[in-house]
Amino acid sequence: MIRQVADTVQSELDSLEYSLTEAALAGNTKDVERLEQLRGSIEKGESFTPRDLVRKYGGASRLIDDNKDYTTGFLFNREYNLLDVIRYLKGVSVSQNILIPELFEKNIPSIVDNLDIPTYFVMGKYDYMTSVSAAQEYFDMLKAPEKEFVVFDKSAHYPQFEEKELFAEWLNKTWSELEGNGI
Repeated sequence: MIRQVADTVQSELDSLEYSLTEAALAGNTKDVERLEQLRGSIEKGESFTPRDLVRKYGGASRLIDDNKDYTTGFLFNREYNLLDVIRYLKGVSVSQNILIPELFEKNIPSIVDNLDIPTYFVMGKYDYMTSVSAAQEYFDMLKAPEKEFVVFDKSAHYPQFEEKELFAEWLNKTWSELEGNGI
Protein backbone atom coordinates (compact mmCIF):
# COMPACT_ATOMS: atom_id res chain seq x y z
CA MET A 1 0.00 0.00 0.00
CA ILE A 2 1.46 3.31 -1.01
CA ARG A 3 0.90 6.25 1.35
CA GLN A 4 -0.89 4.09 3.90
CA VAL A 5 -3.57 5.83 5.92
CA ALA A 6 -3.43 4.87 9.59
CA ASP A 7 -4.64 6.72 12.69
CA THR A 8 -5.93 9.87 10.99
CA VAL A 9 -5.78 12.10 14.06
CA GLN A 10 -2.19 11.07 14.82
CA SER A 11 -1.24 11.54 11.19
CA GLU A 12 -2.77 15.02 11.17
CA LEU A 13 -0.98 15.96 14.38
CA ASP A 14 2.29 14.88 12.74
CA SER A 15 1.37 17.02 9.70
CA LEU A 16 0.55 19.97 11.93
CA GLU A 17 3.84 19.77 13.85
CA TYR A 18 5.83 19.39 10.65
CA SER A 19 4.10 22.35 8.99
CA LEU A 20 4.49 24.50 12.11
CA THR A 21 8.19 23.72 12.35
CA GLU A 22 8.82 24.41 8.67
CA ALA A 23 6.76 27.63 8.72
CA ALA A 24 8.69 28.85 11.78
CA LEU A 25 12.02 27.98 10.14
CA ALA A 26 10.93 29.93 7.07
CA GLY A 27 10.00 32.89 9.32
CA ASN A 28 6.40 32.80 8.12
CA THR A 29 4.47 33.98 11.17
CA LYS A 30 1.23 34.24 9.21
CA ASP A 31 1.30 30.49 8.46
CA VAL A 32 2.31 29.70 12.06
CA GLU A 33 -0.66 31.69 13.35
CA ARG A 34 -3.05 30.03 10.89
CA LEU A 35 -1.85 26.57 11.92
CA GLU A 36 -2.00 27.34 15.65
CA GLN A 37 -5.61 28.50 15.26
CA LEU A 38 -6.47 25.09 13.83
CA ARG A 39 -4.65 23.06 16.49
CA GLY A 40 -7.74 22.42 18.64
CA SER A 41 -9.89 21.16 15.78
CA ILE A 42 -7.06 18.95 14.50
CA GLU A 43 -6.48 17.50 17.98
CA LYS A 44 -10.20 16.70 18.25
CA GLY A 45 -10.22 15.00 14.85
CA GLU A 46 -12.46 17.63 13.29
CA SER A 47 -10.15 18.89 10.55
CA PHE A 48 -7.06 18.25 8.51
CA THR A 49 -3.87 20.26 8.51
CA PRO A 50 -4.39 22.59 5.52
CA ARG A 51 -3.06 20.75 2.50
CA ASP A 52 -1.88 23.97 0.88
CA LEU A 53 0.53 24.44 3.80
CA VAL A 54 1.62 20.80 3.87
CA ARG A 55 2.42 21.21 0.15
CA LYS A 56 4.08 24.60 0.64
CA TYR A 57 6.60 23.14 3.09
CA GLY A 58 7.44 19.94 1.18
CA GLY A 59 5.22 17.43 2.99
CA ALA A 60 3.35 16.42 -0.17
CA SER A 61 6.07 16.32 -2.81
CA ARG A 62 9.72 17.23 -3.01
CA LEU A 63 10.96 16.07 -6.40
CA ILE A 64 7.84 16.73 -8.49
CA ASP A 65 5.14 19.39 -8.67
CA ASP A 66 2.13 17.17 -7.96
CA ASN A 67 -0.56 19.74 -8.81
CA LYS A 68 1.17 20.79 -12.02
CA ASP A 69 1.80 17.16 -13.00
CA TYR A 70 -1.89 16.29 -12.61
CA THR A 71 -2.87 19.23 -14.78
CA THR A 72 -0.21 18.55 -17.39
CA GLY A 73 -1.15 14.88 -17.48
CA PHE A 74 -4.79 15.66 -18.12
CA LEU A 75 -4.08 18.32 -20.74
CA PHE A 76 -1.36 16.64 -22.76
CA ASN A 77 -1.81 12.90 -22.33
CA ARG A 78 -3.66 11.44 -25.30
CA GLU A 79 -5.35 8.90 -23.03
CA TYR A 80 -7.51 11.61 -21.43
CA ASN A 81 -10.14 13.90 -22.85
CA LEU A 82 -12.26 16.72 -21.41
CA LEU A 83 -14.97 14.33 -20.26
CA ASP A 84 -12.37 12.33 -18.29
CA VAL A 85 -11.23 15.50 -16.53
CA ILE A 86 -14.81 16.44 -15.65
CA ARG A 87 -15.52 12.93 -14.34
CA TYR A 88 -12.31 12.94 -12.29
CA LEU A 89 -13.06 16.31 -10.69
CA LYS A 90 -16.67 15.34 -9.98
CA GLY A 91 -15.54 12.01 -8.52
CA VAL A 92 -13.07 13.72 -6.20
CA SER A 93 -15.69 16.26 -5.14
CA VAL A 94 -18.35 13.65 -4.37
CA SER A 95 -16.06 11.11 -2.73
CA GLN A 96 -14.27 13.62 -0.49
CA ASN A 97 -17.53 14.59 1.17
CA ILE A 98 -18.09 10.95 2.09
CA LEU A 99 -14.56 9.66 2.70
CA ILE A 100 -13.07 12.48 4.76
CA PRO A 101 -15.60 12.32 7.62
CA GLU A 102 -15.25 8.53 7.59
CA LEU A 103 -11.48 8.80 8.07
CA PHE A 104 -12.07 10.63 11.35
CA GLU A 105 -14.96 8.43 12.49
CA LYS A 106 -13.38 5.06 11.76
CA ASN A 107 -9.84 4.47 12.90
CA ILE A 108 -8.40 1.98 10.40
CA PRO A 109 -5.98 0.31 12.87
CA SER A 110 -8.94 -0.55 15.12
CA ILE A 111 -10.89 -2.01 12.19
CA VAL A 112 -8.19 -3.97 10.34
CA ASP A 113 -5.56 -5.60 12.52
CA ASN A 114 -4.94 -8.77 10.51
CA LEU A 115 -4.38 -9.48 6.83
CA ASP A 116 -4.03 -12.91 5.28
CA ILE A 117 -1.84 -11.73 2.41
CA PRO A 118 1.70 -10.37 2.09
CA THR A 119 1.56 -6.71 3.09
CA TYR A 120 3.80 -3.85 2.09
CA PHE A 121 3.60 -0.28 3.34
CA VAL A 122 5.46 1.99 0.93
CA MET A 123 6.07 5.52 2.16
CA GLY A 124 8.10 8.58 1.30
CA LYS A 125 10.26 9.74 4.20
CA TYR A 126 8.86 13.28 4.00
CA ASP A 127 5.19 12.33 3.61
CA TYR A 128 3.02 14.51 5.81
CA MET A 129 -0.20 13.94 3.90
CA THR A 130 -0.25 10.47 5.50
CA SER A 131 2.47 10.45 8.11
CA VAL A 132 5.20 7.85 8.08
CA SER A 133 5.18 7.71 11.87
CA ALA A 134 1.44 6.90 12.09
CA ALA A 135 1.82 4.33 9.29
CA GLN A 136 4.77 2.72 11.09
CA GLU A 137 2.75 2.40 14.31
CA TYR A 138 -0.08 0.74 12.37
CA PHE A 139 2.36 -1.54 10.54
CA ASP A 140 3.96 -2.64 13.81
CA MET A 141 0.64 -3.82 15.26
CA LEU A 142 -0.72 -5.32 12.03
CA LYS A 143 -0.51 -9.09 11.66
CA ALA A 144 0.27 -10.53 8.22
CA PRO A 145 2.05 -13.67 6.98
CA GLU A 146 4.74 -11.52 5.42
CA LYS A 147 5.14 -7.79 5.75
CA GLU A 148 7.62 -5.07 4.91
CA PHE A 149 7.76 -1.35 5.67
CA VAL A 150 9.55 0.45 2.83
CA VAL A 151 10.65 4.08 3.05
CA PHE A 152 11.95 6.04 0.07
CA ASP A 153 14.41 8.58 1.45
CA LYS A 154 14.05 11.45 -1.01
CA SER A 155 10.30 11.60 -1.55
CA ALA A 156 7.12 12.60 0.23
CA HIS A 157 3.58 11.46 -0.67
CA TYR A 158 4.43 10.17 -4.16
CA PRO A 159 7.44 7.81 -4.00
CA GLN A 160 6.21 6.00 -7.12
CA PHE A 161 6.68 9.26 -9.08
CA GLU A 162 9.37 11.06 -7.09
CA GLU A 163 11.76 8.10 -7.06
CA LYS A 164 10.23 6.18 -9.92
CA GLU A 165 13.37 4.21 -10.88
CA LEU A 166 13.97 2.99 -7.33
CA PHE A 167 10.26 2.32 -6.90
CA ALA A 168 10.14 0.25 -10.10
CA GLU A 169 13.24 -1.64 -9.00
CA TRP A 170 11.69 -2.41 -5.59
CA LEU A 171 8.38 -3.42 -7.18
CA ASN A 172 10.00 -5.75 -9.72
CA LYS A 173 12.22 -7.35 -7.06
CA THR A 174 9.26 -7.84 -4.71
CA TRP A 175 7.10 -9.27 -7.47
CA SER A 176 9.85 -11.70 -8.46
CA GLU A 177 10.23 -12.84 -4.86
CA LEU A 178 6.48 -13.37 -4.50
CA GLU A 179 6.38 -15.24 -7.78
CA GLY A 180 9.32 -17.39 -6.68
CA ASN A 181 7.45 -18.25 -3.48
CA GLY A 182 4.41 -19.33 -5.47
CA ILE A 183 2.26 -16.45 -4.32
